[in-house]
Amino acid sequence: MNELEKAIISFERALALAPLNDQVKQVLDTSRFKLSQQIRHEHLDPRLKPETMDEHLTDMKDRFGIDPEQVRLGHLLADMSDDPTRANVIKGHKYFRGDTEMRIRQDYDQSAVYFAEAARQGNAEGMYNLGMMYDRGQGVKKDHRLATQFFEKAALQPAQLPKTNLPNIGVAEAQHALGLRYYNGVDVPKNYAAAANWYKRAAENGCEQAANNLGIMYQDGGGVEQGSVKAEQWSQFAAKKGDPNAMYTMSHLSFKKNDFQMTREWHQRACNAGHVLALTNREKFLEEINEREALVTQLPPNLLNVLNESTRILDLTNIKPMPSKSSSSLYKYLELKEHALKGSVTAKQLCMALQHFYTALYIITQSENLDEKQFIHELAEAYRTEHRVVQIVDADLYKQIQTVIRSSLKRHPDDEDAQICYVYFHSDDLEPNAKLLHEWKVTHPNSIHLYDLSAAVNCFLKQYELALLDCNIGLKLDPNYCELLYTKAVALRLLPNTDQTDIIAAYQKFLALAPKDHRKVPESYYAMTQCYFPREKPVKHDVTSKIIPDAAVQTYEQGLEAERLQLPCYLPYKSTSKTAIKAVFDFVDLCKRDTLQSDQTPKQS
Repeated sequence: MNELEKAIISFERALALAPLNDQVKQVLDTSRFKLSQQIRHEHLDPRLKPETMDEHLTDMKDRFGIDPEQVRLGHLLADMSDDPTRANVIKGHKYFRGDTEMRIRQDYDQSAVYFAEAARQGNAEGMYNLGMMYDRGQGVKKDHRLATQFFEKAALQPAQLPKTNLPNIGVAEAQHALGLRYYNGVDVPKNYAAAANWYKRAAENGCEQAANNLGIMYQDGGGVEQGSVKAEQWSQFAAKKGDPNAMYTMSHLSFKKNDFQMTREWHQRACNAGHVLALTNREKFLEEINEREALVTQLPPNLLNVLNESTRILDLTNIKPMPSKSSSSLYKYLELKEHALKGSVTAKQLCMALQHFYTALYIITQSENLDEKQFIHELAEAYRTEHRVVQIVDADLYKQIQTVIRSSLKRHPDDEDAQICYVYFHSDDLEPNAKLLHEWKVTHPNSIHLYDLSAAVNCFLKQYELALLDCNIGLKLDPNYCELLYTKAVALRLLPNTDQTDIIAAYQKFLALAPKDHRKVPESYYAMTQCYFPREKPVKHDVTSKIIPDAAVQTYEQGLEAERLQLPCYLPYKSTSKTAIKAVFDFVDLCKRDTLQSDQTPKQS
């Protein structure tokens, strides 16, 4: 942990004590912004090194064959045209970089003036560049809030210039900047699902950096459903567009697939593009490629399949848990109402949550005079009843609700409704939320919902002992509270050295009380299945023996049966545990087939 990370933890603690302190929030935003630059190795990225206009044009000629004189002629024509917008953008760049040939010295103040004028005239590139200058405090006072506003304005401009097929420069770049903001929690609440959405929009508009970041999110399962195919598709798209980070990523993805020709090719491309990590680790990585290639070439096809399958299983165990994900569930009220009338408790609960959510939306969008207290109450009830139904897609509405929640909490810091809304709305800010909930549980010792939230947050933070403590206190308030029973089972399973019998008993207690169509019922069976897998290696290497106990197979089948009872909004059912179990079953089958083939092969005497 470096000094910047330590500082962020300190600022998050300070913000937890005073969540509406704008000064602390601004310092935290700046620290998170700098850390995100470090993590992305911006200081090592050759594309981001400072260049004068002359150096920039020379670089464009070397990389793309663009004649600098033709570019300068275009600058001159823009300056002579009736539309000053493009000329203002060009002047903004010249003063930002400095232009020796035109005898323009670098002047951030003057650059900001020209970008601001272009932004005022509706130019996306001017908006984006001015936002970047506000983020960095170049030529203007550092202001992450203003930067966000300019990024949002640019991101909502048309992706193509009118009457042309040319990209509207600044749009995709601003969308990528918003993705980074939501991923890192700079000025806006940290929200991985929102980050993935902005990355996707930017990538579809041609931004290779956004495509690479989206590929990483699919690889990790952060903010989106994990998917190796989509991860590779977006990374390859970015790499072919020239992103050095994506080239480096593709070299490692190809290595995992044992495609050594493409591994070497992508790694060489990353080196040629100046990727510092690729250049630094070049010899070591090439040695690893040669060693693995030598091993793979000696393996028969069936054992090679076993090796690939084991690699896939390991990848599944490395998926990062994230509170928010892009939800594909579409909650159709009338459809749910039909299931509720047929006796579905889960559908009835979802209908109640939707009613509260729709009421909250009506209050904030249709009422002439906003009843803040009633809005906060309805939104909090929606979150309490089933938080997944609260899906706010519109960016302006999202900001409006954020403002109302902060305002309400500032005026009524002890109001549980405002506290519930604040934590759910900032669901990816795990550490600050844990500290806030710790304080709020003291003032609301009988609020089972705060214990429920605190237990979930502590699980995401891998603080399983604290999660269990929350669950046990909450279950004293209501022993039949299903969500806490489920979270307790999860915490027990993830806590090291827990007796498997205790874990299974915890899941069984949840299953005994939960509605049969509760969305966590199949997942509970799959988690129990994993508990039945032996943790120790067999004494004798005999893959045809009972590696997978009958109890594991039976429980897995119960999970499949439970899926058939799920509501349409939760289908097709997605479970990482199920995918991992299926991978283990396939792996064992491969081993068995290999053993049988070996036994049937005639041996020389």
